[in-house]
Amino acid sequence: MDEARVQESSSTEEGKTSEVSQSVEELENTSRNNSVEQALQAVHERIRVLSFSGRHPDLGKMFKCQVCGIRHRQAERDCKQVFAKRGAMELIAGQTPETETVIEARKIRAIVGAKIFKGKRLKPHLNKRQLQFVELVRKLVPDEYTQEDLNKARAKAKRILA
Repeated sequence: MDEARVQESSSTEEGKTSEVSQSVEELENTSRNNSVEQALQAVHERIRVLSFSGRHPDLGKMFKCQVCGIRHRQAERDCKQVFAKRGAMELIAGQTPETETVIEARKIRAIVGAKIFKGKRLKPHLNKRQLQFVELVRKLVPDEYTQEDLNKARAKAKRILA
């Protein structure tokens, strides 16, 4: 009988120890899962704050290309400035790209003809009285204004200058 009691007690002890070991393993797994979840949340928060180029450093930042005038990544295109090549004879004669822009108006008249440019200006310069009117209207109009404010300022300026 004593042997039967010992076997029963040992089997109950084994069952209790197996239950305890299972509960300890479960606690360890949940603590690992919690720590993993916390670490994942921390990483997710750090990533959320970054810009697109920060999240994808291999792509690089966007910039406005001064050569082609388009926003793109440096890795996407290889934009190079290409300068016009001119003959050595023209450069020796004294014409350079800087001095040529001054002569451009004369070239157009020589090519097309001066008759097209003859006559009254399409938008003539303002005279002294008109300049005073414009200056006064600009003083009377607030920084941000509507068409109604502008009309009121014009009427007031007319009365002042009259």
